[in-house]
Amino acid sequence: MDSDYSDETMVNSGRQTWPKLAAITSRLKSPVSRASLKALCSHVGAVFLTLLRIHGLDVITFLYLRFRRGLNKEPPKVLLQSSFWLALARCTIHIIPALVSIGLVILNCRGYFIGNELEGPMNQDDMKLGLLQVAAKVQELLIVASVGSVIFHIIRSELVFGEGIPLGLLTSGWNFSQIQYFWSAEFLGCLTRDRAMSPKQQCKRYGTLVFIAISGLLALVAGPAAAVLMIPRRKDWPVGGGIYWLNGETNSSTSSTR
Repeated sequence: MDSDYSDETMVNSGRQTWPKLAAITSRLKSPVSRASLKALCSHVGAVFLTLLRIHGLDVITFLYLRFRRGLNKEPPKVLLQSSFWLALARCTIHIIPALVSIGLVILNCRGYFIGNELEGPMNQDDMKLGLLQVAAKVQELLIVASVGSVIFHIIRSELVFGEGIPLGLLTSGWNFSQIQYFWSAEFLGCLTRDRAMSPKQQCKRYGTLVFIAISGLLALVAGPAAAVLMIPRRKDWPVGGGIYWLNGETNSSTSSTR
Protein backbone atom coordinates (compact mmCIF):
# COMPACT_ATOMS: atom_id res chain seq x y z
CA MET A 1 0.00 0.00 0.00
CA ASP A 2 1.27 3.47 -0.84
CA SER A 3 2.78 5.57 1.90
CA ASP A 4 0.49 8.49 0.99
CA TYR A 5 -2.44 6.64 2.49
CA SER A 6 -0.69 5.31 5.60
CA ASP A 7 -2.23 8.06 7.78
CA GLU A 8 -5.75 7.39 6.56
CA THR A 9 -5.91 3.60 6.71
CA MET A 10 -4.77 0.84 9.03
CA VAL A 11 -3.98 -2.68 7.89
CA ASN A 12 -4.77 -5.48 10.31
CA SER A 13 -4.40 -9.07 9.09
CA GLY A 14 -5.39 -8.25 5.57
CA ARG A 15 -8.42 -6.18 6.70
CA GLN A 16 -8.65 -2.46 6.06
CA THR A 17 -10.27 -0.25 8.74
CA TRP A 18 -11.00 3.43 8.50
CA PRO A 19 -10.08 5.43 11.65
CA LYS A 20 -13.23 7.59 11.54
CA LEU A 21 -15.51 4.56 11.39
CA ALA A 22 -13.55 2.87 14.17
CA ALA A 23 -13.83 5.95 16.37
CA ILE A 24 -17.59 6.14 15.86
CA THR A 25 -17.99 2.44 16.62
CA SER A 26 -15.96 2.67 19.80
CA ARG A 27 -17.93 5.72 20.88
CA LEU A 28 -21.21 3.88 20.41
CA LYS A 29 -19.93 0.90 22.38
CA SER A 30 -18.65 3.03 25.25
CA PRO A 31 -21.05 3.59 28.17
CA VAL A 32 -22.87 6.86 28.65
CA SER A 33 -20.61 9.40 30.28
CA ARG A 34 -21.41 10.71 33.72
CA ALA A 35 -21.73 14.28 32.46
CA SER A 36 -24.33 13.39 29.82
CA LEU A 37 -26.28 11.29 32.32
CA LYS A 38 -26.24 14.16 34.81
CA ALA A 39 -27.45 16.57 32.13
CA LEU A 40 -30.28 14.19 31.20
CA CYS A 41 -31.37 13.86 34.84
CA SER A 42 -31.23 17.63 35.25
CA HIS A 43 -33.42 18.11 32.18
CA VAL A 44 -35.96 15.54 33.39
CA GLY A 45 -36.01 17.23 36.80
CA ALA A 46 -36.60 20.63 35.20
CA VAL A 47 -39.53 19.22 33.21
CA PHE A 48 -41.02 17.66 36.36
CA LEU A 49 -40.64 20.88 38.37
CA THR A 50 -42.25 22.84 35.54
CA LEU A 51 -45.11 20.34 35.50
CA LEU A 52 -45.68 20.90 39.22
CA ARG A 53 -45.40 24.68 38.96
CA ILE A 54 -47.85 24.99 36.07
CA HIS A 55 -50.47 23.15 38.16
CA GLY A 56 -49.96 25.40 41.18
CA LEU A 57 -47.89 22.94 43.23
CA ASP A 58 -44.97 25.29 43.83
CA VAL A 59 -44.81 24.30 47.50
CA ILE A 60 -43.59 20.82 46.53
CA THR A 61 -40.71 22.28 44.53
CA PHE A 62 -39.85 24.62 47.42
CA LEU A 63 -39.82 21.78 49.95
CA TYR A 64 -37.72 19.63 47.60
CA LEU A 65 -35.13 22.36 47.09
CA ARG A 66 -34.99 23.17 50.80
CA PHE A 67 -34.85 19.71 52.40
CA ARG A 68 -33.28 17.71 49.58
CA ARG A 69 -30.67 20.17 48.37
CA GLY A 70 -30.43 22.41 51.42
CA LEU A 71 -31.37 25.60 49.58
CA ASN A 72 -33.16 28.23 51.65
CA LYS A 73 -33.95 30.37 48.61
CA GLU A 74 -35.42 29.31 45.33
CA PRO A 75 -32.84 29.52 42.53
CA PRO A 76 -33.48 32.09 39.80
CA LYS A 77 -35.67 30.86 36.97
CA VAL A 78 -34.59 30.83 33.36
CA LEU A 79 -36.48 33.42 31.33
CA LEU A 80 -36.58 31.53 28.03
CA GLN A 81 -36.00 27.84 27.38
CA SER A 82 -36.22 26.17 23.99
CA SER A 83 -37.29 22.69 25.00
CA PHE A 84 -40.06 20.57 23.50
CA TRP A 85 -40.63 18.65 26.72
CA LEU A 86 -40.93 21.82 28.81
CA ALA A 87 -43.48 23.16 26.34
CA LEU A 88 -45.37 19.85 26.51
CA ALA A 89 -45.34 19.99 30.31
CA ARG A 90 -46.89 23.45 30.19
CA CYS A 91 -49.61 22.15 27.87
CA THR A 92 -50.79 19.49 30.34
CA ILE A 93 -53.07 22.04 32.00
CA HIS A 94 -55.07 22.13 28.74
CA ILE A 95 -55.08 18.39 27.97
CA ILE A 96 -57.32 17.14 30.81
CA PRO A 97 -60.23 19.61 30.39
CA ALA A 98 -60.03 19.29 26.60
CA LEU A 99 -60.23 15.48 26.67
CA VAL A 100 -63.07 15.51 29.22
CA SER A 101 -65.04 18.05 27.16
CA ILE A 102 -64.53 16.07 23.95
CA GLY A 103 -65.64 12.85 25.68
CA LEU A 104 -68.79 14.50 27.07
CA VAL A 105 -69.72 15.96 23.69
CA ILE A 106 -69.26 12.58 21.98
CA LEU A 107 -71.39 10.78 24.58
CA ASN A 108 -74.20 13.32 24.28
CA CYS A 109 -74.11 13.38 20.48
CA ARG A 110 -74.10 9.62 20.03
CA GLY A 111 -76.38 8.84 22.97
CA TYR A 112 -75.63 6.30 25.68
CA PHE A 113 -78.52 4.69 27.56
CA ILE A 114 -77.43 3.62 31.03
CA GLY A 115 -80.65 1.99 32.17
CA ASN A 116 -83.15 2.53 34.95
CA GLU A 117 -80.38 3.46 37.42
CA LEU A 118 -76.86 4.79 37.28
CA GLU A 119 -73.94 2.40 37.54
CA GLY A 120 -72.98 1.47 41.09
CA PRO A 121 -74.89 0.55 44.26
CA MET A 122 -78.63 0.15 43.96
CA ASN A 123 -81.04 2.90 45.03
CA GLN A 124 -78.25 5.48 45.42
CA ASP A 125 -79.00 7.77 42.48
CA ASP A 126 -79.20 10.89 44.66
CA MET A 127 -75.65 10.41 45.89
CA LYS A 128 -74.43 9.59 42.39
CA LEU A 129 -76.01 12.73 40.93
CA GLY A 130 -74.40 14.78 43.70
CA LEU A 131 -70.99 13.34 42.83
CA LEU A 132 -71.59 14.16 39.17
CA GLN A 133 -72.34 17.76 40.14
CA VAL A 134 -69.04 17.89 42.02
CA ALA A 135 -67.27 16.48 38.95
CA ALA A 136 -68.94 19.15 36.79
CA LYS A 137 -67.64 21.84 39.16
CA VAL A 138 -64.12 20.39 38.94
CA GLN A 139 -64.38 20.45 35.15
CA GLU A 140 -65.41 24.11 35.32
CA LEU A 141 -62.37 24.94 37.46
CA LEU A 142 -60.08 23.10 35.03
CA ILE A 143 -61.50 25.05 32.07
CA VAL A 144 -61.05 28.36 33.90
CA ALA A 145 -57.47 27.43 34.82
CA SER A 146 -56.71 26.49 31.21
CA VAL A 147 -58.07 29.75 29.81
CA GLY A 148 -56.29 31.76 32.52
CA SER A 149 -53.01 30.10 31.58
CA VAL A 150 -53.50 31.21 27.97
CA ILE A 151 -54.17 34.80 29.09
CA PHE A 152 -51.01 34.86 31.21
CA HIS A 153 -49.03 33.49 28.27
CA ILE A 154 -50.28 36.39 26.13
CA ILE A 155 -49.33 38.85 28.88
CA ARG A 156 -45.82 37.40 29.20
CA SER A 157 -45.36 37.44 25.43
CA GLU A 158 -46.38 41.10 25.21
CA LEU A 159 -44.12 42.07 28.11
CA VAL A 160 -41.06 40.24 26.75
CA PHE A 161 -41.41 40.50 22.97
CA GLY A 162 -44.09 43.14 22.42
CA GLU A 163 -44.65 46.76 23.28
CA GLY A 164 -46.05 46.09 26.75
CA ILE A 165 -49.61 46.13 28.08
CA PRO A 166 -51.64 48.48 30.29
CA LEU A 167 -51.50 47.97 34.04
CA GLY A 168 -55.18 47.08 34.08
CA LEU A 169 -54.49 43.88 32.13
CA LEU A 170 -51.76 42.53 34.39
CA THR A 171 -54.30 40.82 36.65
CA SER A 172 -56.74 39.85 33.89
CA GLY A 173 -55.63 36.22 34.13
CA TRP A 174 -57.23 36.07 37.59
CA ASN A 175 -60.09 38.55 37.18
CA PHE A 176 -61.52 37.46 33.82
CA SER A 177 -63.81 34.91 35.51
CA GLN A 178 -65.50 37.72 37.51
CA ILE A 179 -68.17 39.47 35.47
CA GLN A 180 -67.74 42.80 37.30
CA TYR A 181 -64.18 43.04 35.98
CA PHE A 182 -65.45 43.97 32.52
CA TRP A 183 -67.04 47.24 33.68
CA SER A 184 -64.28 48.09 36.13
CA ALA A 185 -61.94 51.06 35.64
CA GLU A 186 -58.99 48.71 35.01
CA PHE A 187 -60.63 47.09 31.98
CA LEU A 188 -62.45 50.11 30.59
CA GLY A 189 -59.26 52.17 30.81
CA CYS A 190 -57.63 49.78 28.33
CA LEU A 191 -60.26 50.65 25.71
CA THR A 192 -58.99 54.19 25.34
CA ARG A 193 -56.99 54.85 22.20
CA ASP A 194 -53.37 55.91 22.50
CA ARG A 195 -52.30 58.13 19.60
CA ALA A 196 -48.68 57.08 19.98
CA MET A 197 -49.56 53.48 19.13
CA SER A 198 -49.21 52.20 15.59
CA PRO A 199 -52.19 50.53 13.86
CA LYS A 200 -50.56 47.12 14.34
CA GLN A 201 -50.16 47.68 18.07
CA GLN A 202 -53.76 48.86 18.34
CA CYS A 203 -54.98 45.71 16.56
CA LYS A 204 -52.98 43.55 18.96
CA ARG A 205 -54.34 45.50 21.95
CA TYR A 206 -57.96 45.16 20.87
CA GLY A 207 -57.43 41.52 19.92
CA THR A 208 -56.18 40.83 23.44
CA LEU A 209 -59.21 42.61 24.92
CA VAL A 210 -61.60 40.62 22.71
CA PHE A 211 -59.92 37.36 23.74
CA ILE A 212 -60.22 38.27 27.43
CA ALA A 213 -63.92 39.09 26.93
CA ILE A 214 -64.52 35.75 25.19
CA SER A 215 -62.64 34.01 28.00
CA GLY A 216 -64.91 35.68 30.55
CA LEU A 217 -67.98 34.48 28.65
CA LEU A 218 -66.52 30.97 28.47
CA ALA A 219 -65.84 30.98 32.21
CA LEU A 220 -69.43 32.09 32.80
CA VAL A 221 -71.03 29.26 30.81
CA ALA A 222 -68.46 26.53 31.53
CA GLY A 223 -70.13 25.43 34.78
CA PRO A 224 -73.72 25.10 33.51
CA ALA A 225 -72.55 23.53 30.24
CA ALA A 226 -70.44 20.94 32.07
CA ALA A 227 -73.37 20.10 34.37
CA VAL A 228 -75.79 19.73 31.46
CA LEU A 229 -73.40 17.47 29.55
CA MET A 230 -72.32 15.39 32.55
CA ILE A 231 -75.58 14.78 34.44
CA PRO A 232 -77.76 12.22 32.59
CA ARG A 233 -81.38 12.93 31.68
CA ARG A 234 -84.36 10.62 31.77
CA LYS A 235 -85.94 9.88 28.40
CA ASP A 236 -87.72 7.08 26.61
CA TRP A 237 -85.73 4.50 24.74
CA PRO A 238 -87.14 4.15 21.21
CA VAL A 239 -87.24 0.36 20.89
CA GLY A 240 -90.17 0.26 18.49
CA GLY A 241 -93.80 -0.78 18.96
CA GLY A 242 -96.96 -1.86 17.24
CA ILE A 243 -100.74 -1.66 17.24
CA TYR A 244 -102.83 -4.49 18.65
CA TRP A 245 -106.54 -4.66 17.79
CA LEU A 246 -109.21 -6.31 19.95
CA ASN A 247 -112.66 -7.09 18.65
CA GLY A 248 -115.55 -6.27 20.93
CA GLU A 249 -116.95 -3.46 22.97
CA THR A 250 -115.26 -1.36 25.60
CA ASN A 251 -117.24 -2.92 28.46
CA SER A 252 -116.26 -6.42 27.44
CA SER A 253 -112.54 -5.62 27.48
CA THR A 254 -112.53 -4.47 31.12
CA SER A 255 -112.87 -6.85 34.02
CA SER A 256 -115.43 -6.26 36.75
CA THR A 257 -115.61 -7.66 40.25
CA ARG A 258 -118.56 -8.05 42.58
